[in-house]
Amino acid sequence: MDFVTLGVVSNVWATLLGTTSLEALCREAAGAGYGYVELRQGALGECEADAARTLRPQPLPDRLAALAARVPSLRYHLAVEAPFLTVGEAVDAAPFSTAVEGAAALGGDPPLLRLVDPTRSTRLLPPDGFVGSVEKVRDLARHAGARGVRLALENTAQPLSTLRQLIEIVADELEEDFLPPLLCWDAANMLSAITPEDPLAAAGSFGAEELGLFHFKQVNGGVTQWEVGEGDIDWRRILRALRDRGYRGAALFEIPAGDDAQERLERSREYVETLLREMEEA
Repeated sequence: MDFVTLGVVSNVWATLLGTTSLEALCREAAGAGYGYVELRQGALGECEADAARTLRPQPLPDRLAALAARVPSLRYHLAVEAPFLTVGEAVDAAPFSTAVEGAAALGGDPPLLRLVDPTRSTRLLPPDGFVGSVEKVRDLARHAGARGVRLALENTAQPLSTLRQLIEIVADELEEDFLPPLLCWDAANMLSAITPEDPLAAAGSFGAEELGLFHFKQVNGGVTQWEVGEGDIDWRRILRALRDRGYRGAALFEIPAGDDAQERLERSREYVETLLREMEEA
């Protein structure tokens, strides 16, 4: 089934990066037939530095470019933290500029930079907070777009519907020279959001040009599972819905890290590939 390109989010390898290089893990992923790696801040191994001894290590664009050149069979994008939905908190310009350069260094058509807000919200965005977030994202999209980089925004604690509305408004406000942000969809996050929403209903509503990528996770009884299989998220029906809506893009496994991550990753992939084969045969 060629409507999705299976890949891995590098934080799956967080434990393994203590003893194995990011390049070696990317080579292993390519050898196993994956087509994509999302390079997540905090799990970039030799491709990030923490010179200021902060909790948010910064990507090294030159090393990211070298990685992409040495393992060219994979597609890549960069993912970093930025408080774009946090009321009253600005996105630090210097780290964001570094992230934009890192995304540009990885290449792509266009290069993609995913943003995830690290703040665990406990209430819905008030109207003034929503307006502030629109302004932040619009300015970030302009900054990134000046380097040819497109943003993707992940839904976390705020309802997916809020983020989709924000992206729609930003798209209307951006000049023609700038591409609007895409959505990075995390179905599992919908179930734990401040206002939970139905992932299957969302999958059946996406426009073909709205969704940039999505993450495979599984939840059972509100608990994140160690691998992707049967559970509260009906991936069988969701994949059919995405295909029918015209989705064509990355589908990235983001299971918990651990010493046995590669084994659990392979079982997760086998499960998803079984669902995809069933779709072909139906």
